[in-house]
Amino acid sequence: MKAINIFFKLAASTIFASVILSACNPAKKEATDKKEETKAEVTDTMKMQFNTVNVDSMYIMFPDKDEKYIIGDTDKNKLGEYFALSVNDTLWNNSGIMVKMVAPDYTIISHYKDKPQDDNTWLMIWKESGRIKYDNKWYFADGQKKNEIYQILGSYK
Repeated sequence: MKAINIFFKLAASTIFASVILSACNPAKKEATDKKEETKAEVTDTMKMQFNTVNVDSMYIMFPDKDEKYIIGDTDKNKLGEYFALSVNDTLWNNSGIMVKMVAPDYTIISHYKDKPQDDNTWLMIWKESGRIKYDNKWYFADGQKKNEIYQILGSYK
């Protein structure tokens, strides 16, 4: 019985000593202080993922004209920023309904560097509803930037 009491007292004092030593260990505190915060960039899936960095050239087409017009670099970058603010239209994307549509007011074709023309992306804009179709998904144009988008695109008419 004495041996069991001695064993429990020895085990308890060993655990107590190890807790105190680890709590007072300056090396452990330095290691925890030196931990770097890692930040992960989260993609907003409700926004349009439109990136103009890899776009080599951007063209615009109008329904009443057969020609394609090249969009300048400054306008291309502005449009990229404005399109990235467009919000996913979940009602139309998730419902699977067939939408009777008229021709879009603007059609933008983006050609990417080192890719064949089959990989071009098409972006279509309807002014009346404020909707954009890109990559087989529907989006609402940003309410604050919508008129600026129309103004930039209208200047190519």
